[in-house]
Amino acid sequence: MFCKRLLRILTLAFLGCIPALALAQDSLIAEPTHYRLLFENEFVRVININFEPHAKTGWCTHRDGVIVAMTAGHMQFTDEHGKTKVNSYLPGDTRWVKAVRHMAENLDDKPYNAIFVEMKPDKGVSVNRPAQPCCRRETQALDTARALSLYGSLIPKPLKTP
Repeated sequence: MFCKRLLRILTLAFLGCIPALALAQDSLIAEPTHYRLLFENEFVRVININFEPHAKTGWCTHRDGVIVAMTAGHMQFTDEHGKTKVNSYLPGDTRWVKAVRHMAENLDDKPYNAIFVEMKPDKGVSVNRPAQPCCRRETQALDTARALSLYGSLIPKPLKTP
């Protein structure tokens, strides 16, 4: 009797955690249609971002990083508090992005493509870093992002699936 009751409580507790885990899932897992890993090492992940016209994501998370727009676009982002923000990008635009949990939507009638150089966390380092590079790793990420904006045409475009 006690074991059945304990099992029931543990099961309900576990099932209660599933929606919270799904809301905070890594972008590569939550949205593989829009986010594809190009490169990863102990310092960064380089992610290809591809949104078809008017495509939307569910909730996903991103670490601190640098985004490089490969195409022009207008993206709407909704944060976990319901606040929306529209960002406009031109090819080559390079921006520092703080860690975030959000939903994204391409507002344009054309595809949007970008490269995201996502920083891997250090032990004891805050995820809320200033907008300007403050350390060697961030400077390297910005240098990588600038190189991608100059040589982005060498990066293979995502394959369209039928």
